[in-house]
Amino acid sequence: GLLVNPKRQIFHISLGDLYLQQGKISEGFQMLQKSVDLDPKAPFSHWFLAKAYYSQGKVKEAVEKFEQALNLGFVIHHAREGFLVAEILLQEKKFEAINTILRQALAFEPYNAKIHAKLATSYLLLQEKEKAREHAKRAIELDPNFQKGSEVFFQY
Repeated sequence: GLLVNPKRQIFHISLGDLYLQQGKISEGFQMLQKSVDLDPKAPFSHWFLAKAYYSQGKVKEAVEKFEQALNLGFVIHHAREGFLVAEILLQEKKFEAINTILRQALAFEPYNAKIHAKLATSYLLLQEKEKAREHAKRAIELDPNFQKGSEVFFQY
C-alpha cells in the first residue's frame, strides 16, 4: 500500500499499529506521526496516535491528541470506545472533552442509563446544572438503581 500511494494516511496508521503490536515502538510512532504530518487536520490520525501514546503510558500526550482529534471533528464509532476514552480524559480532568465523547456515545445508545448518569456528572462538573438534572432524571427513569446517590443533582 505504501509503495503504491505513500500519501495515504490509512497505510501509515495500519503499519504503525502493526509495529506497535509487534513491540516495534519507535517504528510504530514514526508511522503514526507520519500520518498526522500528511494531513494535520485529519482527526483520525490524531486519534490513533493518542491511542498509541496511551498504550505506552503517556497519558498527557494521549489526552492532548484525543482532544485534538475531537476538536478536528472526530466521532467515536461505538459507545464502549467513548467510555474508555472518557476514563483516560478524566485522569487529566478534561471535562469538556469527556462531555463531547459522552454525547457522541449517547447517539449510539440513547436508552443507556449509564451514559445519562455519566453525562449528568460531566454537566455538573461543567457547572451546567439544568442539563445535569435532565440527564440524572433520565438515568433514573431508565434504571431506578441510579436514584441512590442522585441527590447531588437535585440540590440546586
